[in-house]
Amino acid sequence: MKTMNTVPLTQFETYPVIPVDLLSEIGQLLLNPATTTIAMQRLTEDLAALRDSRSTEDWRDYTRAFQEHPILKYLHEDAFTRRAFRKPRGYAGDAVLMDMVYGTGDGELVAKSSELGKRIYAFATTAPIFAATRDRVARLAKSIDEVCAENPNAHILSVACGHMREAALSEAVKQNRFGRLVGLDQDKRSLRVIERGHPNIERIAASISELMDSSVRPGQFDFIYSAGLYDYLDDEIGRRLLHSLAGIIKPGGRIFIANFLPNLSSIGYMEAAMDWWMVYRPVEQFHALAEHLPGLKSSRVITDPLQHLNYLDLQF
Repeated sequence: MKTMNTVPLTQFETYPVIPVDLLSEIGQLLLNPATTTIAMQRLTEDLAALRDSRSTEDWRDYTRAFQEHPILKYLHEDAFTRRAFRKPRGYAGDAVLMDMVYGTGDGELVAKSSELGKRIYAFATTAPIFAATRDRVARLAKSIDEVCAENPNAHILSVACGHMREAALSEAVKQNRFGRLVGLDQDKRSLRVIERGHPNIERIAASISELMDSSVRPGQFDFIYSAGLYDYLDDEIGRRLLHSLAGIIKPGGRIFIANFLPNLSSIGYMEAAMDWWMVYRPVEQFHALAEHLPGLKSSRVITDPLQHLNYLDLQF
Protein backbone atom coordinates (compact mmCIF):
# COMPACT_ATOMS: atom_id res chain seq x y z
CA MET A 1 0.00 0.00 0.00
CA LYS A 2 1.22 3.49 -0.76
CA THR A 3 2.39 5.76 2.02
CA MET A 4 1.21 9.33 1.51
CA ASN A 5 0.83 12.62 3.32
CA THR A 6 -2.92 13.01 3.12
CA VAL A 7 -6.00 14.22 4.93
CA PRO A 8 -7.49 11.45 7.10
CA LEU A 9 -10.90 10.22 5.99
CA THR A 10 -12.36 11.25 9.34
CA GLN A 11 -11.76 14.88 8.43
CA PHE A 12 -14.02 14.57 5.40
CA GLU A 13 -17.14 14.03 7.49
CA THR A 14 -18.48 17.53 6.80
CA TYR A 15 -18.50 16.80 3.05
CA PRO A 16 -20.59 14.35 0.99
CA VAL A 17 -18.47 11.23 1.53
CA ILE A 18 -18.64 7.53 2.19
CA PRO A 19 -18.20 7.58 5.99
CA VAL A 20 -15.33 5.62 7.48
CA ASP A 21 -17.63 3.27 9.39
CA LEU A 22 -19.59 2.53 6.19
CA LEU A 23 -16.37 1.68 4.36
CA SER A 24 -15.52 -0.73 7.16
CA GLU A 25 -18.97 -2.28 6.84
CA ILE A 26 -18.49 -2.70 3.08
CA GLY A 27 -15.13 -4.30 3.81
CA GLN A 28 -16.80 -6.91 5.99
CA LEU A 29 -19.38 -7.60 3.30
CA LEU A 30 -16.55 -8.17 0.83
CA LEU A 31 -15.18 -11.02 2.92
CA ASN A 32 -18.43 -12.98 2.84
CA PRO A 33 -18.76 -14.89 -0.46
CA ALA A 34 -22.53 -14.43 -0.32
CA THR A 35 -22.26 -10.63 -0.16
CA THR A 36 -19.11 -9.76 -2.14
CA THR A 37 -21.11 -8.71 -5.19
CA ILE A 38 -23.44 -6.58 -3.08
CA ALA A 39 -20.43 -4.90 -1.46
CA MET A 40 -18.79 -4.16 -4.81
CA GLN A 41 -22.00 -2.78 -6.29
CA ARG A 42 -22.47 -0.55 -3.27
CA LEU A 43 -18.87 0.66 -3.28
CA THR A 44 -18.79 1.32 -7.03
CA GLU A 45 -22.06 3.26 -6.97
CA ASP A 46 -21.09 5.27 -3.89
CA LEU A 47 -17.69 6.21 -5.31
CA ALA A 48 -19.27 7.25 -8.61
CA ALA A 49 -21.82 9.45 -6.82
CA LEU A 50 -19.13 10.91 -4.60
CA ARG A 51 -16.91 11.74 -7.57
CA ASP A 52 -19.80 13.54 -9.26
CA SER A 53 -20.56 15.59 -6.14
CA ARG A 54 -17.10 16.98 -5.50
CA SER A 55 -14.70 19.37 -7.14
CA THR A 56 -11.69 17.83 -8.89
CA GLU A 57 -9.38 18.98 -6.07
CA ASP A 58 -11.64 17.63 -3.30
CA TRP A 59 -12.03 14.33 -5.14
CA ARG A 60 -8.25 13.98 -5.48
CA ASP A 61 -7.90 14.60 -1.75
CA TYR A 62 -10.56 12.03 -1.00
CA THR A 63 -8.97 9.35 -3.19
CA ARG A 64 -5.66 9.80 -1.40
CA ALA A 65 -7.41 9.39 1.92
CA PHE A 66 -9.38 6.39 0.64
CA GLN A 67 -6.13 4.70 -0.32
CA GLU A 68 -5.06 4.81 3.34
CA HIS A 69 -8.17 2.93 4.50
CA PRO A 70 -7.83 -0.82 5.34
CA ILE A 71 -10.49 -1.67 2.71
CA LEU A 72 -7.81 -1.17 0.05
CA LYS A 73 -6.01 -4.29 1.28
CA TYR A 74 -9.12 -6.35 0.55
CA LEU A 75 -9.68 -4.76 -2.87
CA HIS A 76 -6.07 -5.42 -3.85
CA GLU A 77 -6.51 -9.14 -3.44
CA ASP A 78 -7.95 -8.76 -6.94
CA ALA A 79 -4.99 -8.93 -9.34
CA PHE A 80 -6.70 -6.52 -11.75
CA THR A 81 -7.21 -3.79 -9.17
CA ARG A 82 -3.78 -4.36 -7.63
CA ARG A 83 -1.84 -4.26 -10.91
CA ALA A 84 -3.41 -0.97 -12.00
CA PHE A 85 -2.57 0.56 -8.62
CA ARG A 86 1.04 -0.65 -8.54
CA LYS A 87 1.79 0.18 -12.20
CA PRO A 88 4.70 -2.24 -12.75
CA ARG A 89 5.23 -0.83 -16.27
CA GLY A 90 4.79 2.78 -15.28
CA TYR A 91 1.09 3.28 -16.00
CA ALA A 92 -2.18 1.62 -15.03
CA GLY A 93 -3.59 0.34 -18.32
CA ASP A 94 -0.60 -1.66 -19.54
CA ALA A 95 -0.84 -4.51 -22.06
CA VAL A 96 -0.97 -7.19 -19.36
CA LEU A 97 -3.87 -5.44 -17.66
CA MET A 98 -5.67 -5.12 -20.99
CA ASP A 99 -5.31 -8.86 -21.49
CA MET A 100 -7.21 -9.26 -18.23
CA VAL A 101 -9.99 -7.15 -19.75
CA TYR A 102 -9.99 -9.03 -23.05
CA GLY A 103 -9.79 -12.45 -21.40
CA THR A 104 -6.60 -13.19 -23.35
CA GLY A 105 -3.12 -13.94 -22.08
CA ASP A 106 -2.31 -16.86 -19.82
CA GLY A 107 -4.65 -15.91 -16.94
CA GLU A 108 -1.91 -16.58 -14.40
CA LEU A 109 -2.44 -13.41 -12.40
CA VAL A 110 -6.12 -14.13 -11.84
CA ALA A 111 -5.48 -17.81 -11.14
CA LYS A 112 -3.01 -16.92 -8.39
CA SER A 113 -5.44 -14.56 -6.67
CA SER A 114 -7.19 -15.42 -3.42
CA GLU A 115 -10.83 -16.51 -3.50
CA LEU A 116 -11.81 -12.98 -2.50
CA GLY A 117 -9.66 -11.59 -5.31
CA LYS A 118 -11.30 -13.88 -7.84
CA ARG A 119 -14.76 -12.78 -6.67
CA ILE A 120 -13.84 -9.10 -7.01
CA TYR A 121 -12.40 -9.73 -10.48
CA ALA A 122 -15.55 -11.60 -11.50
CA PHE A 123 -17.58 -8.55 -10.49
CA ALA A 124 -15.21 -6.25 -12.39
CA THR A 125 -15.76 -8.20 -15.61
CA THR A 126 -19.45 -7.21 -15.52
CA ALA A 127 -18.59 -3.49 -15.65
CA PRO A 128 -19.51 -1.59 -18.84
CA ILE A 129 -15.86 -0.67 -19.41
CA PHE A 130 -15.06 -4.37 -19.95
CA ALA A 131 -17.79 -4.72 -22.58
CA ALA A 132 -16.82 -1.46 -24.29
CA THR A 133 -13.14 -2.39 -24.40
CA ARG A 134 -13.87 -5.83 -25.83
CA ASP A 135 -16.09 -4.21 -28.44
CA ARG A 136 -13.19 -1.89 -29.25
CA VAL A 137 -10.76 -4.68 -30.06
CA ALA A 138 -13.39 -6.38 -32.24
CA ARG A 139 -14.10 -3.09 -34.03
CA LEU A 140 -10.39 -2.56 -34.75
CA ALA A 141 -10.08 -6.08 -36.19
CA LYS A 142 -13.08 -5.40 -38.42
CA SER A 143 -11.53 -2.11 -39.57
CA ILE A 144 -8.30 -3.88 -40.52
CA ASP A 145 -10.29 -6.41 -42.54
CA GLU A 146 -12.25 -3.68 -44.31
CA VAL A 147 -9.11 -1.78 -45.26
CA CYS A 148 -7.40 -4.94 -46.54
CA ALA A 149 -10.49 -6.00 -48.48
CA GLU A 150 -10.30 -2.74 -50.43
CA ASN A 151 -6.52 -2.82 -50.71
CA PRO A 152 -4.74 -6.18 -50.22
CA ASN A 153 -1.44 -4.28 -50.30
CA ALA A 154 -2.47 -1.87 -47.52
CA HIS A 155 0.15 -0.51 -45.15
CA ILE A 156 -1.22 -0.31 -41.59
CA LEU A 157 0.22 1.20 -38.40
CA SER A 158 -0.98 0.61 -34.84
CA VAL A 159 0.30 3.36 -32.50
CA ALA A 160 0.90 2.32 -28.86
CA CYS A 161 -0.09 -1.17 -29.98
CA GLY A 162 0.33 -3.09 -26.71
CA HIS A 163 -0.16 -6.80 -27.37
CA MET A 164 -2.21 -5.95 -30.48
CA ARG A 165 -4.93 -8.48 -29.64
CA GLU A 166 -7.06 -7.31 -32.58
CA ALA A 167 -4.63 -9.17 -34.85
CA ALA A 168 -5.91 -12.51 -33.56
CA LEU A 169 -9.46 -11.50 -34.53
CA SER A 170 -8.60 -10.24 -38.02
CA GLU A 171 -9.06 -12.57 -40.98
CA ALA A 172 -6.73 -10.40 -43.07
CA VAL A 173 -3.94 -10.83 -40.53
CA LYS A 174 -4.54 -14.57 -40.22
CA GLN A 175 -4.39 -14.96 -44.00
CA ASN A 176 -1.52 -12.48 -44.46
CA ARG A 177 -3.64 -10.33 -46.77
CA PHE A 178 -1.92 -7.01 -46.29
CA GLY A 179 1.13 -5.22 -47.61
CA ARG A 180 2.63 -4.17 -44.31
CA LEU A 181 1.36 -4.26 -40.71
CA VAL A 182 3.37 -2.41 -38.07
CA GLY A 183 2.99 -2.22 -34.31
CA LEU A 184 4.69 0.72 -32.59
CA ASP A 185 5.09 0.74 -28.81
CA GLN A 186 7.68 1.91 -26.29
CA ASP A 187 7.33 -1.32 -24.27
CA LYS A 188 9.65 -3.93 -25.76
CA ARG A 189 8.02 -6.64 -23.64
CA SER A 190 4.73 -6.03 -25.41
CA LEU A 191 6.45 -6.20 -28.78
CA ARG A 192 7.96 -9.58 -27.87
CA VAL A 193 4.47 -10.90 -27.23
CA ILE A 194 3.47 -9.80 -30.75
CA GLU A 195 6.59 -11.39 -32.22
CA ARG A 196 5.76 -14.75 -30.66
CA GLY A 197 2.14 -14.72 -31.77
CA HIS A 198 2.36 -12.90 -35.10
CA PRO A 199 5.80 -12.98 -36.71
CA ASN A 200 4.27 -11.44 -39.85
CA ILE A 201 3.74 -8.15 -37.95
CA GLU A 202 6.61 -5.66 -37.98
CA ARG A 203 7.53 -4.13 -34.63
CA ILE A 204 8.99 -0.72 -33.84
CA ALA A 205 10.17 0.06 -30.30
CA ALA A 206 9.58 3.79 -29.98
CA SER A 207 7.68 6.38 -27.96
CA ILE A 208 5.14 8.81 -29.38
CA SER A 209 7.64 11.59 -28.63
CA GLU A 210 10.07 9.96 -31.05
CA LEU A 211 7.27 9.66 -33.59
CA MET A 212 6.34 13.33 -33.20
CA ASP A 213 9.89 14.66 -33.48
CA SER A 214 10.63 12.36 -36.46
CA SER A 215 13.37 10.49 -34.60
CA VAL A 216 11.49 7.43 -35.84
CA ARG A 217 10.28 7.30 -39.43
CA PRO A 218 8.03 4.27 -39.83
CA GLY A 219 7.00 5.02 -43.41
CA GLN A 220 3.73 5.94 -45.11
CA PHE A 221 0.45 4.22 -44.33
CA ASP A 222 -3.04 3.67 -45.69
CA PHE A 223 -4.56 3.12 -42.25
CA ILE A 224 -3.33 4.31 -38.84
CA TYR A 225 -5.14 3.52 -35.63
CA SER A 226 -4.71 3.70 -31.89
CA ALA A 227 -6.81 1.90 -29.31
CA GLY A 228 -6.14 3.29 -25.83
CA LEU A 229 -3.43 5.90 -26.25
CA TYR A 230 -5.68 8.96 -26.27
CA ASP A 231 -7.07 7.98 -22.87
CA TYR A 232 -3.71 9.21 -21.52
CA LEU A 233 -2.96 12.27 -23.68
CA ASP A 234 -3.99 15.84 -22.93
CA ASP A 235 -5.47 17.90 -25.75
CA GLU A 236 -2.21 19.63 -26.68
CA ILE A 237 -0.25 16.39 -27.10
CA GLY A 238 -3.26 14.75 -28.73
CA ARG A 239 -3.39 17.45 -31.41
CA ARG A 240 0.36 17.36 -31.96
CA LEU A 241 0.31 13.62 -32.42
CA LEU A 242 -2.55 13.80 -34.91
CA HIS A 243 -0.57 16.34 -36.95
CA SER A 244 2.39 13.96 -36.94
CA LEU A 245 0.20 11.05 -38.05
CA ALA A 246 -1.32 13.20 -40.78
CA GLY A 247 2.22 13.60 -42.11
CA ILE A 248 2.62 9.84 -42.64
CA ILE A 249 -0.85 9.00 -43.94
CA LYS A 250 -1.15 8.42 -47.67
CA PRO A 251 -3.66 10.35 -49.80
CA GLY A 252 -6.95 8.47 -49.49
CA GLY A 253 -5.84 7.04 -46.15
CA ARG A 254 -7.65 6.90 -42.84
CA ILE A 255 -6.79 7.56 -39.18
CA PHE A 256 -8.96 5.93 -36.51
CA ILE A 257 -8.57 6.83 -32.81
CA ALA A 258 -10.53 5.64 -29.76
CA ASN A 259 -11.22 7.54 -26.52
CA PHE A 260 -13.52 6.87 -23.57
CA LEU A 261 -16.45 9.11 -22.75
CA PRO A 262 -16.72 10.62 -19.24
CA ASN A 263 -19.76 8.58 -18.24
CA LEU A 264 -18.31 5.23 -17.14
CA SER A 265 -19.98 3.93 -14.00
CA SER A 266 -16.67 2.57 -12.73
CA ILE A 267 -14.60 5.78 -12.99
CA GLY A 268 -14.87 6.45 -9.25
CA TYR A 269 -13.66 2.97 -8.37
CA MET A 270 -10.89 3.11 -10.96
CA GLU A 271 -9.54 6.38 -9.61
CA ALA A 272 -9.95 5.66 -5.89
CA ALA A 273 -9.09 1.95 -5.64
CA MET A 274 -6.91 1.48 -8.73
CA ASP A 275 -5.27 4.93 -8.95
CA TRP A 276 -6.18 4.73 -12.65
CA TRP A 277 -6.73 8.20 -14.08
CA MET A 278 -7.61 8.63 -17.73
CA VAL A 279 -8.51 11.54 -20.00
CA TYR A 280 -12.19 11.30 -20.90
CA ARG A 281 -13.60 13.45 -23.71
CA PRO A 282 -17.15 14.25 -24.83
CA VAL A 283 -17.83 14.25 -28.56
CA GLU A 284 -17.19 17.97 -29.18
CA GLN A 285 -13.84 18.00 -27.36
CA PHE A 286 -12.67 14.86 -29.13
CA HIS A 287 -13.70 16.13 -32.55
CA ALA A 288 -11.88 19.42 -31.95
CA LEU A 289 -8.53 17.61 -31.83
CA ALA A 290 -8.72 17.17 -35.60
CA GLU A 291 -9.15 20.85 -36.46
CA HIS A 292 -6.72 22.25 -39.05
CA LEU A 293 -5.15 18.90 -39.94
CA PRO A 294 -3.31 19.15 -43.27
CA GLY A 295 -4.89 17.07 -46.01
CA LEU A 296 -8.01 16.21 -44.02
CA LYS A 297 -11.02 15.64 -46.28
CA SER A 298 -13.64 14.57 -43.75
CA SER A 299 -13.97 13.82 -40.06
CA ARG A 300 -16.61 12.33 -37.82
CA VAL A 301 -16.96 10.94 -34.31
CA ILE A 302 -18.63 7.56 -33.94
CA THR A 303 -20.05 6.59 -30.53
CA ASP A 304 -20.26 2.91 -29.72
CA PRO A 305 -23.67 1.33 -28.96
CA LEU A 306 -22.84 1.21 -25.25
CA GLN A 307 -22.30 5.01 -25.24
CA HIS A 308 -18.91 4.57 -23.53
CA LEU A 309 -16.36 4.94 -26.34
CA ASN A 310 -15.91 7.50 -29.08
CA TYR A 311 -14.00 6.88 -32.30
CA LEU A 312 -12.48 9.74 -34.26
CA ASP A 313 -12.62 8.68 -37.91
CA LEU A 314 -10.52 10.84 -40.22
CA GLN A 315 -10.34 10.53 -44.01
CA PHE A 316 -7.47 12.06 -46.00
